[in-house]
Amino acid sequence: MIHYPLTPPSMDTTQLGQCRYAIVLCCCPKRNFSGRWNVDDVSANAISVNVKVFYREALPKDTSNFHISILLLNGAAFSSKTWLDLGTIQVLASMGYQTVAMDVPGFGNSERARISDPGEFINDVVKALNLIRPVVVSSSMSGAFAVPYLVKH
Repeated sequence: MIHYPLTPPSMDTTQLGQCRYAIVLCCCPKRNFSGRWNVDDVSANAISVNVKVFYREALPKDTSNFHISILLLNGAAFSSKTWLDLGTIQVLASMGYQTVAMDVPGFGNSERARISDPGEFINDVVKALNLIRPVVVSSSMSGAFAVPYLVKH
């Protein structure tokens, strides 16, 4: 896993010390994983949060870590299907985490829309999906959604 600085030049970094949650940027491996997962099927759904948002969700059979949800955001070059094909959704769910991979607006199967407040948009998604203390995994351009959420919430 590679960690990158998350702060855009215009951001007041003094606010970051007050945050309760962290955002992790990661690189995806170039190979797919296969095997048996301790998880039921991964469902594909859409919700409307002022725009139709497509997401994939896996719920764990083992609920020992069900006190935290994982929200995977896509990068510019891939979609929620990539998280599925790599096995990321299945691995995290098999570890006991409710796992959601979302296509941000304009990518994958989500509608194209202008989002005026990306942080509030992610917060609306978190509420609509009933995510519990979400850990947000952001890759590439989806940091434009994740960082404002981190700073505000």
